[in-house]
Amino acid sequence: MEFLIKRIDDDWFSLHSSPFDEAFRPYKDEERVRERGLLCVILSRRESQMKTLLSLFVLASIAAAQPTTTALTGVWQLTDRTFGRNPASTNPGTVLWIFTGKYYSVVGLTGDKPRPDLSAKPTDAERLASLDAIQTETGTYEISGKKLTLHAIVHRNPTMMKVGNAHEYPSFAVDGDKLTITLSGGGTMTMKRLEGQR
Repeated sequence: MEFLIKRIDDDWFSLHSSPFDEAFRPYKDEERVRERGLLCVILSRRESQMKTLLSLFVLASIAAAQPTTTALTGVWQLTDRTFGRNPASTNPGTVLWIFTGKYYSVVGLTGDKPRPDLSAKPTDAERLASLDAIQTETGTYEISGKKLTLHAIVHRNPTMMKVGNAHEYPSFAVDGDKLTITLSGGGTMTMKRLEGQR
């Protein structure tokens, strides 16, 4: 590092072609900067510190930019659902599960009957019938081994949004583009991958 000292006097000094002008204003006291060797040591030390901070900043930026994924990351569509020991599947409707590295979202229509169109001025009963088939929830999720735990931030059922009311699934398994989630009361949900890592 080459610096050209233009002037060192009783009041202040400046550096030619140096980015450290403002940083070294506190060292303008003649007694502290009179000797060129002391000045070079100070500049060298400050430059080393700045290089270290810059390196840490670059490494932190790279780490933050790395995408976070899990085995579930992607978009899944529910294809089959069974309950308890009953081997017969129920109609899963049209339901999408979306997983990022930390968050999840579920939205869809359950049942095997199309929803009736709402009138221009729907009654409360018509609104209820239309909304009753909608499944919605979103929040964060955790994976512990093969156990999946959902923590709802927004849920169709407000009770599920309370602290401590997490929804736990005993196990899940990903096989290529197939996802199987075991229900806590028995039975399974089976999904196919629509988008995401393979």
